[in-house]
Amino acid sequence: MRTITINGTKYPVHFGMRAVNTFLKRTGKTLSEIVTARDVISSLDGIVALASIGLTEGARKEYGHEDAGEYSEDVVWDFIDEQPELIFEFVDAFAEEIRPMMERMEGYGPNQQAGK
Repeated sequence: MRTITINGTKYPVHFGMRAVNTFLKRTGKTLSEIVTARDVISSLDGIVALASIGLTEGARKEYGHEDAGEYSEDVVWDFIDEQPELIFEFVDAFAEEIRPMMERMEGYGPNQQAGK
């Protein structure tokens, strides 16, 4: 799992399908509306929302339980205020995980079958 160093501490970050689903619920978007990473990260609010979800999911996966802690958007904004370059690290981490996921999902539309 990828980690991001914030103020000298390494934090696990994860952008799997659960994270994508949480983002879709929070933003009211559909999966087809965020087909590319660019569609998701077109605003600072979107990046911060994703970072909050990615940090929360990273902690959940790393520590193995649901109450590993939730990183609010306010906490993420504070991190970014102290280290503005974190914006790019979160974007890179998201793009790194979403590209293979979206590539694997191509061809699984409502009128298509797996492997065809």
